Amino acid sequence: MGTELHLDDVVDRINEQGVSAYVAETGDGEATIYAGAWHLVDDESRSRTAYSAVAGPGRFGWDQYPSTADTDDFRIGTDTPGGRRGTSCEELEITSSRDVANLIVAQVRLPLGRSLSQRQARRILKGQRPSRIPTWLQRRRTRCHTSCDCRNWTR
Repeated sequence: MGTELHLDDVVDRINEQGVSAYVAETGDGEATIYAGAWHLVDDESRSRTAYSAVAGPGRFGWDQYPSTADTDDFRIGTDTPGGRRGTSCEELEITSSRDVANLIVAQVRLPLGRSLSQRQARRILKGQRPSRIPTWLQRRRTRCHTSCDCRNWTR
């Protein structure tokens, strides 16, 4: 059995790094972390909201217990159609919410639809802070969604 993560703690650590994130109940008591800016994407003849990064699954706490997840089946990835399965916390042997938060922030900084590779994740876990990811990996400044003319810029 893997390490138990408290998802609210992970979200707090993400927010401390200047990235918006929250835990949502996505059906049958399953918890998912959504992080970064949202975008409208076309998904099988309908539009839907996609986030820069999603992580899960976990168990939603319903305000009575903390929302938790087990690192054995926890993945971090992109929220776009056709996206890869994401980065596995079990394969990377992650044991702390700090490491999970750093990987989610790194995923947010990638271009929409591109998943963090195992190699990139290992570099981050070895001590390279997400703010120092090479510039070719950093997200370009974009508007909150493509059809908008507002001033809500994201990183």
